[in-house]
Amino acid sequence: MAKAVQKIKLSPSRDIPFNKLVLAQSNVRRTKAGISIEDLAEDIARRSLLQSLNVRPISDAEGQETGMFEVPAGGRRYRALELLVKQKRLAKTAPVPCIVSEAGGEISAEEDSLAENVHRVALHPLDQFRAFQTLREQGRSEEDIAAIFFVSVNVVKQRLRLAAVSPKLLDVYADDGMSLEQLMAFSVTAVVVEQWPSQDGHYPVAAYQAAFGLSLALQAATLVWFAIPWLRTFSKYFYFLFAPPPAEPDSQVALVTAPLDGAVLEASERMEW
Repeated sequence: MAKAVQKIKLSPSRDIPFNKLVLAQSNVRRTKAGISIEDLAEDIARRSLLQSLNVRPISDAEGQETGMFEVPAGGRRYRALELLVKQKRLAKTAPVPCIVSEAGGEISAEEDSLAENVHRVALHPLDQFRAFQTLREQGRSEEDIAAIFFVSVNVVKQRLRLAAVSPKLLDVYADDGMSLEQLMAFSVTAVVVEQWPSQDGHYPVAAYQAAFGLSLALQAATLVWFAIPWLRTFSKYFYFLFAPPPAEPDSQVALVTAPLDGAVLEASERMEW
């Protein structure tokens, strides 16, 4: 007889008033990283809270729940909500969506906090490009996209330039077959090719030759740029290694310099030893 598989029970979710939440000391995030709390607060104010807080009930000395909840995972979101409350843009009793974990279970609050941060995966630049491109097609300007996602306009323009690259190259990049810098070089050369008149969708050989030459020039310029600090270091090393030793003073001739009526008198005299 097959053994019954034990079903997984997920933690329940519920809305908890903000004034019933406190930031847990077990939150492992201590160093500032990513967008600021102010920017995160503005994003929450614009689109609401996209991810629930992970909380645990607080018990008193007798083990009875006090009605308060600590937040071990989601500290940045809690601080952003706290800032909105201080700015009187959010009510103190506003319901906050929370995942309520069991207090005193096998998994500690520190483990929950660490797992939430470690398991998070940053968005791949190619996925970011596709999302930016969709927003651009919806009528958003590059400045609007940059402001919404707290990145520079140059980052948005860089990602959108990938639209000029062949889909086959995008697939190679998605499979880690090339770096983002290499892919961006293809985006530049693709723009160069498109400047030439095409015939039935085909470009002349000269267009690809020009693009290839530009690609080589960009790669050479990049190598020189990164090699400059190394060249400076090695030049100093070789100078001290091969420079002639300092000349020793002549034991027979000494240079005597003495002021005389505002002028300088230089004379050489032989020293007898």
